[in-house]
Amino acid sequence: MKSFKIVICILAIAFSFSGCMPTQNLSHLTVVQGIGIDLSKSETRITIQYLNLSKTGGTQALNGNITAVADGNAKNISDALSSASKTLSKKVFFGQNKIIVFGSDYVKEHMTDGLNYLFRSVDGRPDVLVAMSDKKAEDIIRNKERESRIPAQTVYDLLEIGEANGLGATVTVNEALNIYSNPTSDLYFPVLTSNETNVACKGIAVFSKEKYADTLNAYESFGFLFINNKIDGGTLLVSDSQMGIIGLEIISSDTKKSVSVKGGEITFNCDVSATLVINELENGFSESLDQSKINKIEVLSKKRIKSMCTKAFEKCVKSKSDPYMIGRYLAKADGKYYDKVKDNWRSQLSSVKFNIRVDTQVKKVNDNSRRQ
Repeated sequence: MKSFKIVICILAIAFSFSGCMPTQNLSHLTVVQGIGIDLSKSETRITIQYLNLSKTGGTQALNGNITAVADGNAKNISDALSSASKTLSKKVFFGQNKIIVFGSDYVKEHMTDGLNYLFRSVDGRPDVLVAMSDKKAEDIIRNKERESRIPAQTVYDLLEIGEANGLGATVTVNEALNIYSNPTSDLYFPVLTSNETNVACKGIAVFSKEKYADTLNAYESFGFLFINNKIDGGTLLVSDSQMGIIGLEIISSDTKKSVSVKGGEITFNCDVSATLVINELENGFSESLDQSKINKIEVLSKKRIKSMCTKAFEKCVKSKSDPYMIGRYLAKADGKYYDKVKDNWRSQLSSVKFNIRVDTQVKKVNDNSRRQ
């Protein structure tokens, strides 16, 4: 209750000093937390998750969900938002929105309209996260996330944690605009799925120009994040006939990318380095491993990471998608050659060579020292 009152006070102060809108009491506003955008037959369907301030008193403020959901249908996003707003008794405020989710049908058929809304809407904020649902966006927005207080915030946190641990991705409106503004770079969005109790990450969707191209599975998504230098943690699994399944905790990683051109052949160079700690060992204890076995685990981890990255690269170029910004690196390496191929860049992608080098350092640390 105390923490929620603090949030309310901060919001109220922010509204009071805002030059973009007249001073209004928070209780007079519908504060949006998440937006879902779907296709509904021939119309656009909007689902809005918003703070239900009537739940902020008593035991409801301490336990369970303090949001509600409204929806509306119309011919486009703006009109559908207006339709949803009419079902609410208070003025809709988008300044605290955390996430925009597109349904899979909408992404595959109307993504150009979706991008126009993201980049041109007066309701938008540059730091809002963008995602795609594997089915309906409405499923994500209506999911109560195990009765969390603000489900949209929980999904927001899920995406941030998921990216750091190789399970998902985070893309803000501002980052999407930065990618989109380059003629040879392609968008990517995290994919979310909804079950009865919660939302989970389910890969990364990649685009070719403005069109949906394909979705990377969990294995490929891990490689994608390694290539784009997004991995800060997570677990890497390798296996050996003697040691069994080996769980490796990623302590740190760094990726350096470049492009070289020789004889008209473009090579995308990717150097990955990672520090790993042995977390689990199926057959035995990590403390009993000698240096020869640690060296073997390093070889296995290098192969695993290399395979993940290669699979992720191959799937993207096969889909004529460049979410790695290879074109931008080419422009830096050889501007004249970039000017020659940029207008037909996505057709050139299949001929780009992938040169990946992986270096890993494996350490064995017992549970107590690792936690310290």
